[in-house]
Amino acid sequence: MSNVFSVCGYDIREIQFTILEIAKEIKRICDKNGITYVLDGGTLLGALRHKGFIPWDDDLDIAMTRENYEKFLICCKSDLSSDYFVQNNRTETEYPFDFTKIKKKNTLYTEKCMTGLNVMDGVYVDIFPIDKTFENKWKKQGKLLSFWRNVRWTKLRYKLQPFKKKIITLPFTFLSLGFINKKADRIMTIYSNKETNKVAKICHPGPKKPCEPIELYLDTIDLEFEGLMFKCPRHYETLLRNRYGNYLELPPEADRHSTHGILNVKL
Repeated sequence: MSNVFSVCGYDIREIQFTILEIAKEIKRICDKNGITYVLDGGTLLGALRHKGFIPWDDDLDIAMTRENYEKFLICCKSDLSSDYFVQNNRTETEYPFDFTKIKKKNTLYTEKCMTGLNVMDGVYVDIFPIDKTFENKWKKQGKLLSFWRNVRWTKLRYKLQPFKKKIITLPFTFLSLGFINKKADRIMTIYSNKETNKVAKICHPGPKKPCEPIELYLDTIDLEFEGLMFKCPRHYETLLRNRYGNYLELPPEADRHSTHGILNVKL
């Protein structure tokens, strides 16, 4: 039952429906402007396994190739409803990630990792750029980005950084956040103009997010998600098996909980 799962006193379904509002606005902009997107991560898994949110999921993920991502951000300047706003490290220097959030105004959804930072709060949808790479390059890109991301975290949250990461990155924290953010962007987009059909989620790297054919993010089908039809990879099984193994199998009950460390909610 949905009321088994809650976040900060809210039935998680209330939160999910607010997130869905944002996703519908993103879908509207993409459809209007011919922007290709796909549901990603646990959201794609939810579409396949539950035809909607995983019952305990507390966010929604969308992915786009870098070209579509940049086009989407441009279109948001004129098309995004005034009920929402774009948040990334281009709009707010202390924003600590290398992807974008679309947030709903006049709401709160405070992630533990964001406390103390000079950034705006709100219920959100994550939008991940998927960048061009090469089979023998993507791991190096991910490691380089992880280094500069740790520099950023040391600069922003020095006391909370693990000692090992702090020692390695401390000499670079004299650099401005603007420089660090541009350095991260350069690492992600260094192969944007190269001839390659391989891409990776460089902005959010991990061992279960390998180098993949770009067609996974461009060849789409419509799948049901909470009674609506959203774009998903036609070959979703490849993506889901890479990340989740047997993705149709439910996890143990102990692992069925929200995962984003939300400290405060206001809808």
